[in-house]
Parts: sequence; C-alpha cells; structure tokens
Amino acid sequence: MTNERFVELFDKSRSGILSESEAIEWNEWMALSAHNREVVERMHDEAYLNTTVSLLTKARQEDWQFILEKHPELKPEAAVVKRMNKVRLMGVWIAAAVAVLLIVLITYPILHKELTDRPLATTEKKQVRDVGPPDMTKATITLANGQVVALDTIANGVLAMEGKVNVVKTTGEQITYKKAAGSNGSGEIAYNVLRNPRGSKIVNISLSDGTTIWLNSESTLRYPIMFNGNERRVELTGEAYFEVAPSLKKPFFVTANDVTVEVLGTHFNVNNYTDENAIKVTLLEGRVKIGNRQSAIGNNTNTVILKPGQQAVATVSQLTIDNSPNLDQIMSWKNNTFYFDGENLQAIMKQLARFYNVEVEYEGKAPDKKFGGMISRNKNLGEVLNVLELSGVHFRMEGKKIIVLK
Repeated sequence: MTNERFVELFDKSRSGILSESEAIEWNEWMALSAHNREVVERMHDEAYLNTTVSLLTKARQEDWQFILEKHPELKPEAAVVKRMNKVRLMGVWIAAAVAVLLIVLITYPILHKELTDRPLATTEKKQVRDVGPPDMTKATITLANGQVVALDTIANGVLAMEGKVNVVKTTGEQITYKKAAGSNGSGEIAYNVLRNPRGSKIVNISLSDGTTIWLNSESTLRYPIMFNGNERRVELTGEAYFEVAPSLKKPFFVTANDVTVEVLGTHFNVNNYTDENAIKVTLLEGRVKIGNRQSAIGNNTNTVILKPGQQAVATVSQLTIDNSPNLDQIMSWKNNTFYFDGENLQAIMKQLARFYNVEVEYEGKAPDKKFGGMISRNKNLGEVLNVLELSGVHFRMEGKKIIVLK
C-alpha cells in the first residue's frame, strides 16, 4: 500500500465512511502484520502523538499540521501546536503521507520490542459496509378495512377516508386525522394501527381529538379513528411520547400491557418494549394516574399518581416511583440523540439494534461495564461503536450483525 493510500484509508476509517471494498483493503493491510495494527493503534493515542510530534523536524511539523486539521481531536498540547505553521491545501496529501511514513520509521524499533512482550488480537473476518442511520420513515398504517398503507410510498395529502375522518399525510413523518365537517363523533368505533419498525425514523401522528404522539422505532400504536363516548383509549407496544389534548369530559387512557395510564391533559413518555423487564411511564407536565394489575397476587389493582419529573416503573410484581429520573436521557430518542447514563452494554445494544435494524451477538458473557455520554443519532453505526470502544469493549460488524468480542 502506498503512503498516499494509507493516509486516505486511515482518514476514512476514522470518519466511518469506508466503502465495502475499502474496508476489505484496510483490514487486509491491518492483518498483514502486528506492526501494522500497532502503528494505527498508536496514531489514535493522543499522548503518543504529543511525544511523536515533538520528535519531528520543523518542516515535518508543518506536514503534520494537515493531519491535525482533519482530526482536531488528536491535537497535542497548545505549546506544540503553536510551533506548527499552516500549509496550503495543494499537495497536502503527499506531505501528510511523508509525515506518517516518518512516524512509522521512528516508532518501528520501539514497537518491535513491545510486540514481542504481548499478543495482539487478529481480524479473522473482514468488515463490510457501515450501517447508516435511518433516512426515512418505514411506518405503515393498517386501516379499518385491513388495507395497509406504507407512508414512504405515498405523496403528501389525503391518503384515506375513514368514516367521517380524513387521514392526511402532511410530511414524510407526520400523519393527521381531521374530522370531516358536521361530524358528531357518534357511531361504531373503528380502529387504525400505526406500526413503526426497526430501522425507521420517528413518526408523528395527530389524532382526531388533537392529541399528538411521537412513535419510536419498533413500536406499535392502536387507536380509534374518532373518539366516541366518554373516554379516549389507545394501546401501545414499544415507546411513544404523548402530548394529550385537554378534555375534562373525556379522560385519555394509554394501555401498555398490564399498565394503564389515565390523564386529562398532559405530556408524558411511555416505554413498553417487550424485551425490557419493566414498563416505564415518565411525566413531564400535568398529572397522570398509573394502574398495574398484579398478576402475581391475583386481580388486585395497584395505582400511583405521578407529579411532573417523576417516573413510574411497573414490573410483574410491583409498581414503584422514581422521584429523580434523568429526563434528558429519557427524552433523548425524541431529540434524535443517544444518551447513555450509566446503562450497561446490553441495554445500549438493544437501543442500537432497534434504531439501525441490526442483530447483536455476544462472544461469551457481555462485559460488565457502565457507559455515559451522548452522541447524535445522525451518525453511522460504526462511529457509535468507535465511541463505545474507547472503554475497552470491541466489536466486529458482519453485514447487519454486530458481534461483541470477548
């Protein structure tokens, strides 16, 4: 591999934009020798870069400035940076390649000695193309007559007429139910089902009463096209954020398995994924009452009333209140952010699997680590995994599968 090609692939690998053929080429070069892998590892080490840059001549410091401009997170101490002069962009790839080659020549004796003292893991399988974030909603609506409408295949405008309600697609991710003129809300209740699968953007729906709901990926909402009678009821599997239209005469109910949330008008989040061990209801504004059927002790019903800033946690056997949940972390999915606040690796991988529509496999027991931090959901999956690897956990990607290494 030429020096120019090495710099190009190194840059793309750090940015997570390697194509399939480039990923194969990069991994094959990494697999040629332990020395190759150690050079790349050292280039990611900020402390090492500080030492190495100080060894460069003044001319080579100018060359290295180009790499630092493309990767500001690798900048050494300010005193060293001030001694580096900016160079023109023309010909910088060649200059950077020379600087990288110089680093390799300087470090080889040291690396060769260290490599004899400890083994390094080898890459037996080649990486494939990175997985990008969802670029569209893949949600579908099942109408009362059984017809399934895929939102990404239809134009904006009225997509269906359900009884006396128009179902309108206003944008790619927003659906609105609008009562027809003269409708009084009487008659038999008909239901629609909104499904937002894995690997889909958040979908937003406005019900006929004005209630607005944001539905996370791998989530399903069943609701009437019009609310008749003295109450409003919907059913949720997965996760959704609700802004309920106030109505003293018609309380609003959300059923999530055995948990029922009763509100008059409020903002709250419900997490009801089937692969989680608890149902969580978090109140941001207003007041709600949570009921939980205790299957372990018969048909008794346990209820709690939440105040803003509280979270109800319901399991099969009990219903408890968390008085200080991290609201920013809970609502991060709606704000298009991954926010980890002491979660273990299994919990994080569940989030990534839903969002990127991938499978997760563990080579042995999952590492016992806790993670904290934030990263945009606009990032490719490879970039998110690179951040997690800073803690010492390592992954391999095989198509749509993430393998957590031992």
